[in-house]
Amino acid sequence: MRNTVEQEIDEFLHSGTHDTLSAMWPGASVVERASKANAALRDALVMEVFGRTRDVTIPGGLDTTDLLAVTRARVSPMVVGLFPAHEQPAVLDVLAGSVTYLTPRNIEGILRGPLPSHS
Repeated sequence: MRNTVEQEIDEFLHSGTHDTLSAMWPGASVVERASKANAALRDALVMEVFGRTRDVTIPGGLDTTDLLAVTRARVSPMVVGLFPAHEQPAVLDVLAGSVTYLTPRNIEGILRGPLPSHS
């Protein structure tokens, strides 16, 4: 068991494991502790990503590239090879909409945004 919030954050950054329900997090209730833990871990992750990517350059033309079309073109051969023709458009739509390209412009919002549902 980790002893401090700083150790919990360090463990999270190195391994991805965390315990947001731990009593070590500040707060008067489990919900408040979990909320503060979530915020602290996301803040630490954002700072770590910014620290590691501060010198990253964005390829020219990325702003004008249709990333949905790029994704469809990349996954299309797999879909054509694995699915019957009548299912291919629906599968392509799902796959193309399931890819998120991370850029310096959107990474913070994605890291701080809602967690994806697993339904």
